[in-house]
Amino acid sequence: MRRKFILTMMTILCVSAGAFCFTACDGHSHNYIESKVDPTCTKDGYTLHLCDCGESYMDSYIEATGHSFVAETATEAYCKVLATCTKKGVYFKSCTECGEKGEETFEYGEPLGHKYVEEASEKYLKSPATCTQDAIYYKSCVLCGEKGEETFNGGIYENGAATGHTFTAQTATEEYLKSPATCAVKAVYYKSCLSCGKKGNETFEYGEVNGHNYVDGVCDTCGGLKPTEGLEYSLSKNKDYYIITGIGSANSANLVIPSDYNGMPVKEIGEVAFDKCEAITSLFINKGVEKIGNFAFWNCKNLSDITLPDSITSLWYASFSGTQYYKDRSNWENDVLYVGDCLIVADSSLSGNHKVKEGTRVIANGAFMGNGITGIDIPEGVTHIGDEAFSRCAKLIEADLPASLVSLGDSAFSYCETLITMVYYGNEEQWENVKKGWWWDYETAKYVLMFKER
Repeated sequence: MRRKFILTMMTILCVSAGAFCFTACDGHSHNYIESKVDPTCTKDGYTLHLCDCGESYMDSYIEATGHSFVAETATEAYCKVLATCTKKGVYFKSCTECGEKGEETFEYGEPLGHKYVEEASEKYLKSPATCTQDAIYYKSCVLCGEKGEETFNGGIYENGAATGHTFTAQTATEEYLKSPATCAVKAVYYKSCLSCGKKGNETFEYGEVNGHNYVDGVCDTCGGLKPTEGLEYSLSKNKDYYIITGIGSANSANLVIPSDYNGMPVKEIGEVAFDKCEAITSLFINKGVEKIGNFAFWNCKNLSDITLPDSITSLWYASFSGTQYYKDRSNWENDVLYVGDCLIVADSSLSGNHKVKEGTRVIANGAFMGNGITGIDIPEGVTHIGDEAFSRCAKLIEADLPASLVSLGDSAFSYCETLITMVYYGNEEQWENVKKGWWWDYETAKYVLMFKER
């Protein structure tokens, strides 16, 4: 009300002054031209009276209209909060007249929605990597980081790939037992994975041997014979078993090789260990010994009775050369010398196709070396073919090998220059698992390897 009064009084004063000037301004009569100025949101409106001499005055004031913050314009200028994965964008309302930003807000548009991507970080881990499984992670929103429900395999990311087994744990329980302790050997266990406990292939020994209990010279537990005393021994390079190296102070005609000595296994009889020991008439090797060196019993002229254990995996064509057993042709079958399930040596005169005796388990090192055979048929049951067993068989055309084969020695078929076909009675996977020595087929003809079933 007060404002309207002031405006009225100003209008009266201006009209009076204008009338005065119109009549008394240095003889100039004002000629006013009116123009109306509308009110705005922040400024009053009025009527402007302007003379061409420059004289002016204002009247008829109209109060400013004030802002009308009702316009909803969703542009960057009015954005308060951008839209998120779950919420719409928020904008300030603006004045419909001047566009000025108000304080009241409104929502506009739609939420962006989550955009789930792969981020292999600890906070999104569902399950860590194990020995056999890659880590699994939840996908997460690239915008807000929220964890989703969909997962992904983290194998290609750092620390996400399966760790693989670490077979170093030594747990001596029934679950991992490979073979129990015997009279001569400690219990053997499989090593296991440190993480998951899976049984590995590598083994370790644990505990103590049971010890022999001999009754009338025979162990009532393992059936082994009481060994000859006074023999000479040396430790292996790794100091984990003994090698018999000589007769020592022993003087028995019936030589018994032990399976153990000083609480450790005996695994080898060394080269020329008993050469020219003419007093020996019989040989019994207890189970556990694996190797017999070349010429080990060379020229033991009176040795006529030999018993080998099924633990033997390697011996030489000349291991028993010069013995009575070697010289006795009744021990030869089809010109081939056998001792138990071990094929020792073939007569140099052997020719044509030859079939190894059924029941044979080991073919000695050099057994057929330089022989004139044209074909060799090795039956099932043979597990080890020794070093140079068929080396330099210059007429050999075909060799038939059994699926039971575990190892082929160094140079086993080297320099077989006429070999055309090698038949393996198993599959490719089995063949790959056969342990093959150095140069096992060195300088041999370009033979064809065939896989068959018997």
